[in-house]
Amino acid sequence: MRPFLAAALACAGVAALSSTPAQALTYTFAPVAVNGCRSDCPVAIVATGEVSLSAAEDLLARLEPFVRSRRPMAGTLIIDSPGGYLVGALKLGIVIRELKLNVMVASYQGPSQLGTARCNSACAYILAAGVKRFVPDGSAVGVHKSYDAGVSQRDILGGGMIDAVRPAGSTDEVLGRYLARMGVSRDLLKLVNATPSSDIRTLTRSELGRFRLASAIGGSGEKRRPKRRDGN
Repeated sequence: MRPFLAAALACAGVAALSSTPAQALTYTFAPVAVNGCRSDCPVAIVATGEVSLSAAEDLLARLEPFVRSRRPMAGTLIIDSPGGYLVGALKLGIVIRELKLNVMVASYQGPSQLGTARCNSACAYILAAGVKRFVPDGSAVGVHKSYDAGVSQRDILGGGMIDAVRPAGSTDEVLGRYLARMGVSRDLLKLVNATPSSDIRTLTRSELGRFRLASAIGGSGEKRRPKRRDGN
């Protein structure tokens, strides 16, 4: 895992940036209603906000005391994010796959209710990391080309951060390997590179399936519930 992370960091060239997103990705643990559970409901990880450089480290730090509590986990990360740092998303994605988590694009509204959400820009690579990837009806996944800025800037699309990256060739090589590792089609990058950084391309239901970015598409967010790790 370390060589891949090193390549991603070198490609992104953002380690020296000191600024962080105004609303960095936060993690909470929320119960989900499974099989009529009451006090022992498994919990999902709910991630909301912009992807920071330390998104992976922040998740691991939040998980450590939770794991010690021995509460049952649903094995699912529910995310609602406008995007953020590309390198932060790749690092978080690797952690998600190592933990064998599923990823769902939704907003948590209660133990038995999920609403719609967005997963734009760098967030799409977090979705790609899920062992299973869910995009309920109404939720949206958007992509665009990373912006070669050299410094952090506000993304004009929805409050995310524009990714500061080095030349597109080296970035594409790392992203291609990452997507292949996650079981997502490299053809997604053609659409990414065809969309200017000043714009966003919302993927259609058909494209989500064709690029294998979603294992399950559609269904009501209010009715879809993450399963427990034991599959019940």
